[in-house]
Amino acid sequence: MFGLFRRRQAAPGPLAEELLTGMARAGEHERRIAELCAGPLRFEGDVPVINRPLVLLAFTNRSGSTLLGEYLGQTGLCAPAGEFLNHAGIQARGEDLEGGFPEYIALLAAQAGAGRALALKASWDQLAMLLRWNIPAMFQSCTVLHSLRGDLLRQAISLRIAEVSGQWTKDQPARGTEGTYPASNSDLAPALTPDQIARTMAALQQANLRIQLLTEAAGLPRWEVSYEAMSVTPERHLPEVLGAAGLAEVGWRPTVPRLRKQAGDHNAALAEAFLSALRARL
Repeated sequence: MFGLFRRRQAAPGPLAEELLTGMARAGEHERRIAELCAGPLRFEGDVPVINRPLVLLAFTNRSGSTLLGEYLGQTGLCAPAGEFLNHAGIQARGEDLEGGFPEYIALLAAQAGAGRALALKASWDQLAMLLRWNIPAMFQSCTVLHSLRGDLLRQAISLRIAEVSGQWTKDQPARGTEGTYPASNSDLAPALTPDQIARTMAALQQANLRIQLLTEAAGLPRWEVSYEAMSVTPERHLPEVLGAAGLAEVGWRPTVPRLRKQAGDHNAALAEAFLSALRARL
C-alpha cells in the first residue's frame, strides 16, 4: 500500500506543473513593458550605479500593500511605494521608455529624492521580471518586504468584491446607481460562489509561495509584514520589522494612515456563507 501511495504522489499534478513553469514565463506586465521599451531591458553592468537601496514591496491583491506603502513613506527613508511596474500605469502617465527599462528605473530612483530608497510594489510576476532584467544589481542593496494576509478567506472575498464593484479603495466610487455596490449579497452571487472563492484563495496562496521562492533563489533578504498586525497594532509590528530591515530609524513610530478600511457587513456575511457551504459539504 505504501509503495502504491508513493507512485501516485510521484507525478506532479497541474498545480505543481504550473508552479514550476509559471515563474519562467513572462507575465503580461513583462510582455507589454518590453513592447514599450525601445532600448535595452536588462541591466548589464558589473557594479551598482545607484548608491541607494531598492525596496520591493511584494504583494498579492488586498494584502495591505497600499497601507504598507504609506507607512514606508512615513519613515522618511523611502519614497512611498508606487505601482510603477504596471504597464497600464506607465502608458497612462506617458512615461518615456525610449532609453530602455534600466534608464526608466534610474529616473524613478532620482525622483524618489536625495538619500531616499526607491520603493516599488511588485506582484510575483513583476518580481520575476525585475530579476530576469537584473534590476536589483543596479542598486547598493535590495530588500523585499512581503505583505502577507493570514486570513486568505477574507482576502479572497475582498479581492472578488473589488473586482466586481471596481472599488479598490474607500475613496473610489463604486459601480451602481445608488452610489454603493453591491446592494445585497445576492448581487455578488455569480462572482462569489464557494468554488470561486476557493479558487481565488488557492491562487493567492500560490502567488505568495512564488514570491518566497523567487526571493530565495535570488538570494534577496525577505521580511514578512503581517496585514493583521499592521492593521491592529502598527505601533508594535512596523517599527520592529522595518527597523530590522534597515528601513526605519530607531524610535520611529507610525502615525494614523490616510487609507481607510473597506471591509463591512457584506464581507462578514459572505465569509460565513462560504463556511456554511463548506460545513454542508463536509
